[in-house]
Amino acid sequence: MAELTVTMKLHIHTDDNGDQLFRDFTEQYASACTYVSQYVFDNGFPLNFMKLQENVYYDVRSKFGLKAQMSISVMKTVTARYKTLKEQLFQNPYRYQDENGDWCY
Repeated sequence: MAELTVTMKLHIHTDDNGDQLFRDFTEQYASACTYVSQYVFDNGFPLNFMKLQENVYYDVRSKFGLKAQMSISVMKTVTARYKTLKEQLFQNPYRYQDENGDWCY
């Protein structure tokens, strides 16, 4: 059976206060993503979502004031980005020439 995908465009009209609240929220979300990304980078790239959630979930909730669903979304976003990057580097490895002229991968 064929799958059906429906896409909807949505415009949200708010007042100035709503605009500022949305900007504040997106800044907190981006900061939380940066925090989790730094944790992943510093701890050997643990890309298992559940392990990552065990380690940083409560920090994200308390430091950035995000609700539970958004905190989990942060971790899913970060792991997805790192997995995408890993796949891209596998398909097209980064390489450079060292001081001896040898290619390093």
